[in-house]
Amino acid sequence: MVEALGLAASVIAVLQLTSSVISICYDYGSAAKGANWELSDISKELEGLRNVLQQLEPLAKQSELAHSAGDAKLQAIGLLHEPLWGCFKIIKDLEDKLATPSWCDGFGPRRRAFIQALRWPMKEAETKKALESIFRFKDTLGLALAADQATMILAIEHLSLVTNDLVTKSNQDLESFKQLTDTLHRDVEITRDAAVSVNREFRRVEMDNEEKSILQWLSAPDPSTNYDRARRSRKAGTSSWLIESEIYRRWKGESSMVWLYGKPGCGKTVLSSIIVGDIHAECQSTTNSALAYFYFDFNDARKQLSENMVRSLIAQFLEAGPSNEMKSLYSDCCKGKQRPNDESLMKILRNQIASFKSVWIVIDALDECQDVMQLLSLIEEIQSWQTSQLHIILTSRWLKDIEDQLESLTDPEHRMKLSSASLDKDISTYVHERLQSDPKLKKWRDYPDVQREIHSRLLEKADGMYVKSSEFSLKKIH
Repeated sequence: MVEALGLAASVIAVLQLTSSVISICYDYGSAAKGANWELSDISKELEGLRNVLQQLEPLAKQSELAHSAGDAKLQAIGLLHEPLWGCFKIIKDLEDKLATPSWCDGFGPRRRAFIQALRWPMKEAETKKALESIFRFKDTLGLALAADQATMILAIEHLSLVTNDLVTKSNQDLESFKQLTDTLHRDVEITRDAAVSVNREFRRVEMDNEEKSILQWLSAPDPSTNYDRARRSRKAGTSSWLIESEIYRRWKGESSMVWLYGKPGCGKTVLSSIIVGDIHAECQSTTNSALAYFYFDFNDARKQLSENMVRSLIAQFLEAGPSNEMKSLYSDCCKGKQRPNDESLMKILRNQIASFKSVWIVIDALDECQDVMQLLSLIEEIQSWQTSQLHIILTSRWLKDIEDQLESLTDPEHRMKLSSASLDKDISTYVHERLQSDPKLKKWRDYPDVQREIHSRLLEKADGMYVKSSEFSLKKIH
């Protein structure tokens, strides 16, 4: 049971259970179009809870390490055992009520899902009580996350001052200094990841009831799960070349559309997440600016449609600031009982973009969109608005249909092929780090010539495919 587990294990247990109930809700929705409001509201709150738990997981592990070392950091997260247990009980109760009845175990998945949709088991009062409980636990976890985030920032600032003193006074222990700066970098990355999602959750808390109802009505997929996964997969010290590149600096300084393209596995999604993190930090220090992003994803059916991308962008801009036009559309659609048409949504998006001084949009993996031609038409329409404050960056594999459309929308200096030469440094850094730190490869540490040979061969075989080739080859060396 959760009450007997450690903090990090408790977070993981609640996270897994929450994902299970989200999957059950998805089965209901797949079987019955226009499912009742309870299903939509519960799914939305559970996705918000999962988002907070995903941000909490790495910090919970750090909190346990800090506690065992007598460190005073991350105290608020260390007090979450009881709220996590309460949250577990609420979600477990939901799972028990929504699970498919045992008498239909012999049926196929479609028939089981249809039976589920016909027998929504919860009364309205039960549903409202569950929603209130989930919302309360989500806020409690989010507040603890934000409190310790502030503590981490102060600790990082102190660590930076200590590091500067070390650099000034002594240059004798270079290896210790490298370890210190690596720790600082990881702390900054974790804190920034938490900030992206926690700030959004706080904005949701501040929203009035109508704005929250509008978000539920939009039913937009949450791209932050893709962002979190991509950020976690990035190795420290890699991909900084893009942020420092001329094409990226030019894109940040002027209204333009940039297209980054390359072969599968070359790290486009990781690069997109780095851009999102960098622009988020920019928006934090700039007034009246907004960021929205979207990841098309072969593994998530809701993230394969251009309409859902538009809904997600609108929802993110709504979280950045209120929209009277959105409230009017919601009212015109009978307070969410009718679906908005595509033309109305695009008009809302245009007005939202015009309401900010600077707007940044990052769209990853266009090639994973099912209706890619419709998506390209929407991108062309957005580009035709010619808003001086809009910065768009797109990533995809090279495909003829995408190239034909984007060549007419972007100048040559705003297109970048992610070639092997661009990525070799990242692959080299990754391989070097694994050779030095992976316990399974320690047998080669006393043989520098062998390490150099391994390093050279892997770079040659990777051919710009950072994620797949390097990881697979290192596993073979084990």
